[in-house]
This record gives sequence, C-alpha cells and structure tokens, in this order.
Amino acid sequence: MTKASDEEVEEESNNTEQSPSRYEASTSTRISYNWREAEKLSLAKYLEKKNLHQSNVITEAKLTTQFHGVDPVSNIQPIYDAYYREHDNEVFIEFRPNRGMPIMYRDRLYVMLSKISHYKATKNVNAHLELVLMNVPEEESSRIGSFDRILESFEPAIASGLLRVSEIDFNEQELAEIQR
Repeated sequence: MTKASDEEVEEESNNTEQSPSRYEASTSTRISYNWREAEKLSLAKYLEKKNLHQSNVITEAKLTTQFHGVDPVSNIQPIYDAYYREHDNEVFIEFRPNRGMPIMYRDRLYVMLSKISHYKATKNVNAHLELVLMNVPEEESSRIGSFDRILESFEPAIASGLLRVSEIDFNEQELAEIQR
C-alpha cells in the first residue's frame, strides 16, 4: 500500500467530483459544503471512534505496483481516502456525502471492491472497504432511499463482509467549519 501522488489525487478528485443535484442547481440559498474538508473532518472523527492514531493510517492510498496485473480485467488503480491495518484485518476507507448518488458512482464502487477482492485473494488476507457516509441535515430529503438503491447492487459484498457501511454526523460547529 502506498500514498498516491498529489497529481493522482487531483486527477481522481476531478474524475469523481459529484455534480450538483437538481435542487442545488435551482436553489441559490442552498448551503454549500467543502466536501474535501468534510472528508478530513470525517477521517478525524472516524479515527477517534475507532481509537486509531493518525500515524497508523495511510491517506489517499492506492495498491502498490507489485499488484499491477493481478486483476485480469483492468489496470485501474483507485485511490482510497484512507487505509489501515487492524490486527489481522486490512481496512480501506471511502468517504462520501450521503445524498443522491450518480449512477456512475456505482461503477466506481464496483471497481474499488473488485480491486480489494483481488488483493485479498492474492495476498490471502482479510480486507474490506468501509464506506463512510457523511450526513448533513440539509441533504436528508435528497438521500431518502437513493443510496439504498445503489447498495442493493452490492448485497453479496455486504453479506460477505467485503463492504461495510457506516455513517458520520456533524454537529452545528462542524457544519460551520465545512461550509464554503
């Protein structure tokens, strides 16, 4: 596992940047959030909840080149928001706003899970993706059921433990910190 270069992170960020929902586009009074800052805050909260120190975590992680070619289908190397080892388990973390998800995100999630599955088989280790949904009160109406529909596609991964889903909430002060 290695840290992705700044260029790789920027490219990944540009490719996966979420397009605004219809509601955001039509409403000028809508509160806008800096999702990059929200990810940083979420990581800090996640580490505190798991009682992990930042030094034990690789942020913006990708699989090393020694695993290039293990996947018989593609050489895509997704960048995970974070990675850490805990006992005999390796955990890849992806933070996402908990709101309406573009269908393209389903494909990205599939690639991330596929890579972890190949990694598990090759290294013969326990590993999973922890998808951490970042909850924002204003987004609640747009998220009802939308992400659940995408996750239905990944029931086998959830059942096998390859995909785990958790949520992080922000208090009023934290929301103010991540506003644009």
